[in-house]
Amino acid sequence: MPNNSGSPVMLVVVILVCALVLTGMNMWSEPIVEERELEEHLEALEGFFAGAADYEEVEIDGITFEEVYDEDGEFLGAVASYSVEGYSDYIYYRLAISGEGEIRGIEIDDHDETPDIGGVIEEPEFQEQFEGMPCKEPEDVRDLDVVTGATKSTEPIIKSAGDVVEAFCNEYMD
Repeated sequence: MPNNSGSPVMLVVVILVCALVLTGMNMWSEPIVEERELEEHLEALEGFFAGAADYEEVEIDGITFEEVYDEDGEFLGAVASYSVEGYSDYIYYRLAISGEGEIRGIEIDDHDETPDIGGVIEEPEFQEQFEGMPCKEPEDVRDLDVVTGATKSTEPIIKSAGDVVEAFCNEYMD
């Protein structure tokens, strides 16, 4: 009868070696992954603010903003990450406002709205109506046109964007 008493020991040794190798690979690759994620995030912020070189996350009135700075440390504006309940589920979006208090743009990050109806929130015609709106007039933002047939998708974004603009204006504008 063969003696298998060495098999469990060998299995434990193999598992320990694999765990050490995986831990070492993770320690080596983690800074690289973090650097790439930072670069990708800065590229996304540059979509709103040319010259974005750094950002700092702050919370204002329960809204998460990323204050965006250029390489000289000049404040370019802020990007709010926000979610609001739409027709099907939550709609996640980012709204950028310049340091001068003007909406730079809105970007829908994720949603489960019906593509042919609520999907209108991804259309340039819907998003472009926000651009150039001044933060000193949050009611003007709240009064933007909802899209007929997609009211339960567009109205929550419009109303909540007014709240984001108002929070920004109260914090950053005199």
